[in-house]
Amino acid sequence: MKVVRYLIILMGGILLFAACQKEFSFETGSPAAGSLKDTTGNCLPVTVNGSYYVDSTLADSNFVMVQVRFSAPGTYTISTDTSNGFSFSATGSVKDVGIQTIKLTGIGKPIASQLTNFSVSFDSSVCTFQIPVTTGTNSGETAIYTLAGAPNTCSNADVQGDYEEGVVLNSTNLVSIQVNVDSVGTYSISTVTSNGMNFSGQGVFTSTGVQTVVLQGSGTPINAGNTDVPLNGGGNSCNFTVPVKSATPPGEDSAWQFSDGLNFYHGFIDSAFTHTVPQLNNATALSFYGFSYPGPDSLFQMDILLPGGTIQTGTYNTDSANADFYLYSTDTTKAPYFKADYTVTPAVNIQINIKTYDPVTKIITGTFSGTAVNGAGQKVTINEGKIYAKVE
Repeated sequence: MKVVRYLIILMGGILLFAACQKEFSFETGSPAAGSLKDTTGNCLPVTVNGSYYVDSTLADSNFVMVQVRFSAPGTYTISTDTSNGFSFSATGSVKDVGIQTIKLTGIGKPIASQLTNFSVSFDSSVCTFQIPVTTGTNSGETAIYTLAGAPNTCSNADVQGDYEEGVVLNSTNLVSIQVNVDSVGTYSISTVTSNGMNFSGQGVFTSTGVQTVVLQGSGTPINAGNTDVPLNGGGNSCNFTVPVKSATPPGEDSAWQFSDGLNFYHGFIDSAFTHTVPQLNNATALSFYGFSYPGPDSLFQMDILLPGGTIQTGTYNTDSANADFYLYSTDTTKAPYFKADYTVTPAVNIQINIKTYDPVTKIITGTFSGTAVNGAGQKVTINEGKIYAKVE
């Protein structure tokens, strides 16, 4: 039996939505378990990205990719010791077991020019790796190298991670490519943005010959299918293919879902319906309301103003006064867990992408991602958002 209570929400003096309140819960998860080693006790690969110079503060390009064999999902902290003035770490959560690649962000400033040793730890496992630190006197020298397979298909390109339309790429979305280095020095390799995705990597080649470079993916795939991605570096180019899966609707226990990077939220859609807004000359709005699984303690709400009064596929933005997104506590006197509408300052925006709608079955699917504010007013990133519902 549905229990619906309507709220009145004024959108910038322009848009008024009817809303309902239900009860929800969200998952913070227990600590993840696993190892940095394979089943035979050997350390899994560690890949170093970026250039490291004495007295030069680490930047976004300075990071380490480690592989972790997760045996139980949950939250994790993976970190190195501080050596020669800098270190690496990452915190987050995983929902699946098996081997996953995690990006550790670097902080600090190298002190001395030397081959620097690091120990990285997770759970009860410890592995080591090395990073060469230079004085920077050769930092202006650019490596001479050739992309393997240029100018055609990149040879031995290894595309890692899952790619799904509407889902933001993360630290697991990597591409390993091979290059043949003729002269050592710095390098910067990047792709052309294709189907909403791009890949890049920077660093220093310290030896000649065949080398492997790991490129980090970013962006959000727009369409399903095989995507040809052109790659440029060293004055030459090649291309590789990224397979993008169609958006998968949530299961019956997860008709709505999203992640804020640390926590995963999901639940049922209790009501999905269109309704007129008298205060807007009877304009038509589409609203989604639901409750968490297993619940209870919060309310999911999303509203869209429909152009032409009918459900249409396309993208709707919460910063344009024609859509909104909330996750509430049952105590509505408190700030919502998450909020994205035109009233938020500085501006945030959730892009709601209605992917499909069948007027016969009334089934609607969509994805959403972007930025919102939490209960403390801090900007947070919302990703992996999906909706699967039947419109009443």
